[in-house]
Amino acid sequence: MFSLIQPTLVPNGGNFYGNIPAWHHFNIAVDAVNLNFVVTAPDGTVTTVALAAGLTQDVVLCQLPANAFFHAVREKTVVPFAGATTMTAKVGVAGADTLYYSTAFDLTTAVSATGFAPATTAGSTVGCNTTAPINLVVLITTTVADINALTAGSVDVWVLLSVLDATVGK
Repeated sequence: MFSLIQPTLVPNGGNFYGNIPAWHHFNIAVDAVNLNFVVTAPDGTVTTVALAAGLTQDVVLCQLPANAFFHAVREKTVVPFAGATTMTAKVGVAGADTLYYSTAFDLTTAVSATGFAPATTAGSTVGCNTTAPINLVVLITTTVADINALTAGSVDVWVLLSVLDATVGK
């Protein structure tokens, strides 16, 4: 599984070091033949997750390190999802899967220049919710048909993250 690496520390005012937020791009695609979600991480690592026989499923993007700080998210349909009446995505962490972006992004949205959830924190929580490593997840929700009935779909998810330096001020 892809693991977020702490961004490079850079001088800030000559004597204080802070982390630079960085965008991380993931793709989640449906493999209808093998009934999997295929998750591609920023480093090209590919993992598969069996499609759930239910209406909701957390898809793990990566494990965040301790003191990870969430700044923003952007979701954009690459291929509209098909096989369910409606399908949405929200972003969070294990145990709080809508923490960071609770607004439901419609995964059946046609591909267009404006068919995306903007890089914003509206409807989300900015910050750090743990001092321990935790999984960053996308909550997939369908209606009527189970997730394992999906026949197509792909979404790009960009997350803007940094890692708080626990040694600052000590």
